[in-house]
Amino acid sequence: MVSLNTKEEVHVNVFCQPKGWLKENLKVHYDKIKLPGIRVSTSIRPLAEADAWVALRPSEASDRNDLKKTVICLTHALHKAESYRPGGYRSAVNQAGALILSHPEIRKRLTAAHINLEDKLVMERPMGASIRYQPGSSLPSEFTLGWFGRGIWPNRPEWMVRVCRELSANIGTFKVLLVGSELEQTHKMLEDHDLTVDYLKRKDYSPGAYPEWYQQLNCMVITGVHNTLQVPLFEALASGIPVVGTPVGYAEEFAAQHPQAVQVSDVPDQICQSLIEVYEQRQHLFDERANIAQLMEAWSLDDWMFTTLRMAVRLSGKLGSSMTNSMAFG
Repeated sequence: MVSLNTKEEVHVNVFCQPKGWLKENLKVHYDKIKLPGIRVSTSIRPLAEADAWVALRPSEASDRNDLKKTVICLTHALHKAESYRPGGYRSAVNQAGALILSHPEIRKRLTAAHINLEDKLVMERPMGASIRYQPGSSLPSEFTLGWFGRGIWPNRPEWMVRVCRELSANIGTFKVLLVGSELEQTHKMLEDHDLTVDYLKRKDYSPGAYPEWYQQLNCMVITGVHNTLQVPLFEALASGIPVVGTPVGYAEEFAAQHPQAVQVSDVPDQICQSLIEVYEQRQHLFDERANIAQLMEAWSLDDWMFTTLRMAVRLSGKLGSSMTNSMAFG
């Protein structure tokens, strides 16, 4: 592991274009990090004066920064193997000095693209959730489901509408908390089924508000395709909230550890049946919240960010040290 005790400051630049809330929130968190021997800056484009770089999107890493001194973060597996090959829009991974693989399908994509991982620093692990996400102290008075994200494919919000329609026919009325963007149609369709729906647009709130939203839930519902990013999965579990939905990212691994906390299915009817079980066991699952939150103890987002910076310091060449070449989920 890299030692950060040095009299020589290392400038690490974290960059990405302002195209989405997740990466922009990460930049906010990076701006707050204070580590001895490291100066962290964030920007839209790579700063030439930096000693090393962290690219939050592989498509934005280029020869404007020294790729051998760049950590590239891969957080979902939506892109085909061809995009990582020379000439592809994610081909910077070929020259990168380090890669963060935060989706279990990414290694398969890179292998199919014939990317050599032996000559790079590689970390494989879930992104996790910030330590700000903690279990709540009271069971919601009304059974409440959450759905967080953008109202587009590959998140499939229409599945949420279908599932809620079937669920209401089985348990009666309940509440839905929608958080994200482009969810106006989903909001209307849910209200048309006589459900109580709160729609919070992310752009109207600071990241500091997010943890409280999870504490209003009995369960998080995820309907995305399996190779999407899985931030609500991590944040819900860290908040002690059970998750029901499609097998996105590391969901199946967490389900194997705690089958009641994470129930996965690629069939909307089965998702509905799992939600009926959550409804019937809501008091038990609330009492189990500390054990559910333990699933994320080893995978904090804060540590994920610290590790990207330590890897960047290693690549800068300013510190002589050794680092484990790979970290796997387990």
